[in-house]
Amino acid sequence: MLAEYHSGLKGIVTQFFDLFRLDILPKSPWKCLNIAKLFIFPVFMIFGIFCSVWHLFFQFEDYSDLMDWCFSIIFIAGFYQSFIIHLTLVLVNKKVIMDIFKYFDDILLNCKDDFLNVLREKHYIKSTKLAFTFARVFLRSIKVLIFIMILHNSYHSQYDLPMFYYIPGTSINKVFDYSVNLVVQTCMYFAAMEEVMGSDAFIMIMIMYCNSELRTIEDLITQVDGQDMSKMDGHILTIYKVHQAISQKAQKLTQCFWHVYFQKFFSIMIYFCVVLFIFRTTDFPILLVLLISLIITQILILCYSGQFIMNTAEDMANSLYMIKWYEMSVQNQKALLMLMIGLQHPIRVETFGFGIISFNTFVQICKASFSYATILYTVVM
Repeated sequence: MLAEYHSGLKGIVTQFFDLFRLDILPKSPWKCLNIAKLFIFPVFMIFGIFCSVWHLFFQFEDYSDLMDWCFSIIFIAGFYQSFIIHLTLVLVNKKVIMDIFKYFDDILLNCKDDFLNVLREKHYIKSTKLAFTFARVFLRSIKVLIFIMILHNSYHSQYDLPMFYYIPGTSINKVFDYSVNLVVQTCMYFAAMEEVMGSDAFIMIMIMYCNSELRTIEDLITQVDGQDMSKMDGHILTIYKVHQAISQKAQKLTQCFWHVYFQKFFSIMIYFCVVLFIFRTTDFPILLVLLISLIITQILILCYSGQFIMNTAEDMANSLYMIKWYEMSVQNQKALLMLMIGLQHPIRVETFGFGIISFNTFVQICKASFSYATILYTVVM
C-alpha cells in the first residue's frame, strides 16, 4: 500500500514539473531551444497580465458591469501568482525540491534499519494515503471548475469569450480573430489555474512527507523511552542523525516555499476580496459560491499543512523532553543534548508578513478579505 501511494504522489510531483517545464516535449539538440522552452509558460502568463490590464484600462466601455471589472482583477492576480510560482518553484528551486523528494524515496526504499522501517511504514502510509486521495480529488475538481467557469464567462461575455475581452490587436468582427482569442484565452485560463492549484497540492505533498518523518522520530523516541535505557546504545544516536537529516531537508524546503507562500497569500487576498464584493452585489450566483469554496479550500490547504507540521514538531519535542535521560549512558546523554539544541529551532513554515503559517493565518486572511470587501462595497456602492 505504501509503495502504491508513494508512487502515486511521486507521479503527481514529477508530472507537475514535466508539464510546466515542458519536459514532456522531446529534448532538442540545440541548447538554446531547451532553455527557451522553460520560459514559454512565464511569457504566456506575462501576456495574460498585459491583456487583462489593457482591457481594464483601455478597452472597458461599461464600468457598471461589475462582473467584468472584478474578473479582470482576478485574472491579473491569478496570472501574477502563476508567474511567480513558475519562477520560484519550477525554474529556480526544481533541483532542490527533487533532491528532497529523492531523499524520501531513498529512506522508504533503501533503509536497512528494520525497526525504523516498521515505524516509517506505520506513519507514512497514513500521510501518503491522505495526501494522495486529497490531491487526486482536488486536482480533478479543479478541472471541472475551470470548465464551468469558462462556460459561465463565455455566456456572460458580450462576445462569448472566457475572459470577457479581445486580445489587443485583434478584431471583434473577424471569425479568425475570434477563433484565436477563444483558443488562446482558454489555454491561458487552464494554464494559470492548473499551475496555481497544482502548486497547492504539490506544497501539501512535500510538507506531508516531512510530517511523516517527524512522526516517525516521535514514535521512535516513545519506543526508546519505554525500554531499558542502559541497553539503548545507538538508538539515541539514530534519533539524532535522522532528525538532523530531516531538519536540513525541511529547512531547504521551507526556504523554497517562503517566497511562494507570501505571493500566494497576497494574490488570494486580492481575488478573495473581489469575489466577496461581487457576491454582495449579485443575486447569489452558483459560480461565486463555487469560487468562494475554491478560495477557502486553497487557503485551508496552505494553512493546514503549516499547522500540521508545527503540531508534529511540538509533539516530538515534548516526547523528547519527557525521556528518562538520567538512565542513559554518558554517550547517549551527549547525543540527546545535541538533539535538544537542534530542537531550539523547530521545523515550521513561515513567510514574510504572515509569520508562522497556521490556522491563525487562515483566520487572518479571511478577516482581512472580508474587511477589504466591505470597504470596497461601501466606497463603490
